[in-house]
Amino acid sequence: MTLYNTEAKHCGHHWKMYLVYLINLFLHFGVLAQSSMTVDPATAKLGEDAMMVYTFTPATGESLDYVSWFKSDAAGREGNVIITNRPRSGTTELNGRYSLSDNGSLIIRNVVVENAGYYLCRATTSPYGETADGFSNLTVYYLETPMLSPTEIYVNGKKSTTFTCPFPDGVPTPITITWIKDDSVLDVSDTEKYPQSDTTLEISRVNKMDEGDYQCRAENAAYNKDEGKLSNIGTLSLFASPSTTSIGSSFSVVPSLTSIASISATVPQECSGSNTGLLVGLTFLSFFLGVLLSSSISVVLGKIRNPKAQVTKGTSRHYEEPAELLATPRDKQALAYMAYKRDSSAEEKTYEDLEWNDDNPVAYINVKANKENT
Repeated sequence: MTLYNTEAKHCGHHWKMYLVYLINLFLHFGVLAQSSMTVDPATAKLGEDAMMVYTFTPATGESLDYVSWFKSDAAGREGNVIITNRPRSGTTELNGRYSLSDNGSLIIRNVVVENAGYYLCRATTSPYGETADGFSNLTVYYLETPMLSPTEIYVNGKKSTTFTCPFPDGVPTPITITWIKDDSVLDVSDTEKYPQSDTTLEISRVNKMDEGDYQCRAENAAYNKDEGKLSNIGTLSLFASPSTTSIGSSFSVVPSLTSIASISATVPQECSGSNTGLLVGLTFLSFFLGVLLSSSISVVLGKIRNPKAQVTKGTSRHYEEPAELLATPRDKQALAYMAYKRDSSAEEKTYEDLEWNDDNPVAYINVKANKENT
């Protein structure tokens, strides 16, 4: 006789229900049931459009409802919301340069350096409203224009000179410098001719062939060869052979008793580097001094050449009677008083009328009245 245990059958049915319920809980909240989100790194050149692409895998029984994009830090902590395609909320755009593709990837138009950094994408599922985050970074490639200095160089033959071109800012690194002369790449393999050729171009033993326009071109992995950034132009010019040129005039005045040697001012023309302003200044100064010196000499020689003094009258409280006056002949007395002022009454006097006063000496000299002694 077979007995049927209805209670045992009822308990077995409940255990099956509990097992199904536990499996559902595990699939929903367990590891295997979690949705996943990843974001791919992106790169773009300055001024181009960039796209941040994500990959989303929903949990079993769930589907993607909408995505939201945020600015974030390197640890993935969310910042300000940039844009979302959440239903009934519209699409939020910042600066009009952010948009979403059909599947929700982030598009940034006309990127600038400030757009570089980390972005977080958050997916929200339905029907349970679960979320999954993923983040990655955007790298903006750029290269600034280098600056060449100096812009003009004048140098003497067989001397050395240098151009400098510091590394500009840019991404990625390293950045290299290529030297350009007259629109063609300069071969700097001769280390004796070009001892330095990285950020400084040193040119030794400068000759006529070295004259021309120089530039430096900055390059990196994103901007190379023709895409590299060209600097401003620096011009190298060669001076003529050093020579000495006379400035001003030579003076030679020979009076009856005096001879003055020729006087000349010279300025060497040799100069180095770009000190042309100093050369012009020294040349002008030398010319001015030459003219001034020649004028002074002409005045002095004019007085020496005319030994016959004009009739003068002079006073001085500190004047001492010259001992030479009484001990020398009359024909030398005129020379002793050639600097006195003219006196209108002197024409009626002779050398014998010479008058002295211990406190205020006065002399009257008449050259015309002494013709017999000349």
